[in-house]
Amino acid sequence: MKTWIDPDTKLEWMFDVLGHLSWDEMELAAARLGSNWRVPTIKELLTLVDYSKWVPAVKEDCPLPFENSSYYWSSTNDANDTNYAWYVDFYNGRVDGSYKTDSYYVRCVRNTVTD
Repeated sequence: MKTWIDPDTKLEWMFDVLGHLSWDEMELAAARLGSNWRVPTIKELLTLVDYSKWVPAVKEDCPLPFENSSYYWSSTNDANDTNYAWYVDFYNGRVDGSYKTDSYYVRCVRNTVTD
């Protein structure tokens, strides 16, 4: 499996996406990967964003491909409504919430540094 370790955050990211999945599907798919792979939090996902760029709005040193500069799920629930979760639109770096039944891309991450 091809991965990239972000030199700024020390997070290890998968190159491949798990697909275009609903919230429930993404949690199951990430769990099947094992080896501490998980869906990133909204804060972790935002470490890849560069707001000075468009299509995709991804920081310069990030080699990860972003299909159609599209929406990517985070593991972060909306605090006001647990039927929603946060995602990042890598077309322009916008953050928004969506129903967990919607299908978006998922790229998993894991920590490389342990406490």
